[in-house]
Amino acid sequence: MSQLSSSARGLLLALPLTFGASLALAQSSDLQRVEISGQRPAEIARQDVQANCPGIAKTLQEQLAYPLARDGEAGTVRVRFRVDAGGAAEIQSSGGPLANRRFIRRAMHMVDCKAEAQAQLFTFLVSYTPAGHAGSGDTSQRVALLEQ
Repeated sequence: MSQLSSSARGLLLALPLTFGASLALAQSSDLQRVEISGQRPAEIARQDVQANCPGIAKTLQEQLAYPLARDGEAGTVRVRFRVDAGGAAEIQSSGGPLANRRFIRRAMHMVDCKAEAQAQLFTFLVSYTPAGHAGSGDTSQRVALLEQ
């Protein structure tokens, strides 16, 4: 019995040491808070605009004929827009004459595009040459949609 009691005593002495050591180890290895931040990669704009907006060239030609003939200047404008369930949205234009950019943004609201399951970003160029533009020798105006 004395042997059993000495074993029990050894066990009773070992338990607090074991739990105390594991508690001390847990306290000494507390991890610091880590914050991770970043940015989503930039969305790549699609350039096959005529695939989703099949009548875009004709619509732009019709919508831009008069305003560009009246007030437009020769130049090339980059257009970026998003196609969502409501059609063309978030229309932005850059480069080229300011008057042309304004006319093109207005005309883009008349473009009919097919919406995908998820909104898509598109980009293309619109080039305008007025009738009788210096050096062209042509008496007709030109509006061209250029996919890159």
